[in-house]
Amino acid sequence: MTWQFPRPTVLAFLGHMAGTVSPLALFPELTWKAPLTGTMEGQYILKNLVLIAAVLVALPLSPGPRDSVRLPGRPS
Repeated sequence: MTWQFPRPTVLAFLGHMAGTVSPLALFPELTWKAPLTGTMEGQYILKNLVLIAAVLVALPLSPGPRDSVRLPGRPS
C-alpha cells in the first residue's frame, strides 16, 4: 500500500473489495453450501474480508504525510 496518498488508495481498495464481496449476497447459491459453509468460490471471496480487516487495522497505524517513521527500540 502506498502511504503517499492513503485516502484515495484505501477508497479505491474498499470500492474494489465491495465489488469482490458482493457475490456473497447477490449469488448465495454459488457461494454457500450450507449456513456459514462456503463453496470454494465463497471461501475465496471470504478471504477478501480478512484483507479488508487488515487494511482497516493498519490504516490508523500508518504515518501521515509529514510524520517521520519511528520504530520502537530504534534511535531516531
